[in-house]
Amino acid sequence: MSFNRPFFIATISLVTTGSTMFFVGCGGAKYSNESFSYQYVVGTCDTKRHVFANKVSYCKGLQDNSANNGCAFDERRAAFENASCGASFEQPVN
Repeated sequence: MSFNRPFFIATISLVTTGSTMFFVGCGGAKYSNESFSYQYVVGTCDTKRHVFANKVSYCKGLQDNSANNGCAFDERRAAFENASCGASFEQPVN
């Protein structure tokens, strides 16, 4: 088996770039039957990771500007709307 250095370097670069994008990314919302979570990073502003046991808590969390460090307003609003939280983003969820 011969060692193809350019191929090896290209492969390592691709894996490193893909891994970095996976771990850093732009954030996102994920939800399943058991839990709801999100984290958004916009520039240097980070909401930090939030995990909720149910959809109502998730929706309220998305609306909480203070708990999200004032970050990612548009991303949080889009996630709120995509989750069909039952109200407008600007109105409190009961």
